[in-house]
Amino acid sequence: MAWSKTFTAQQISTREHMWNAPPVFAGTHEFEQYRAAIDAAMVLIAKNVVGSGSVYTVALSGTATPGHKNSTTDTVTVTVTNAN
Repeated sequence: MAWSKTFTAQQISTREHMWNAPPVFAGTHEFEQYRAAIDAAMVLIAKNVVGSGSVYTVALSGTATPGHKNSTTDTVTVTVTNAN
């Protein structure tokens, strides 16, 4: 199942900013991906990989298969843009 969530030009300094309004998930497999995507986005922001500041556009998306079975495609995309 595919999922996506975009936070456009928002102040994001903690994970709670991205937990406030998560997408609707079909199952725990998407939730696991979303949690990992948030962690990756927070690392990019904390390490100033995309520049320092407090306002970012964060786009998270993925496709997940229940159980993440072999020979299936699971993907996660994390895009972080400095909006300062």
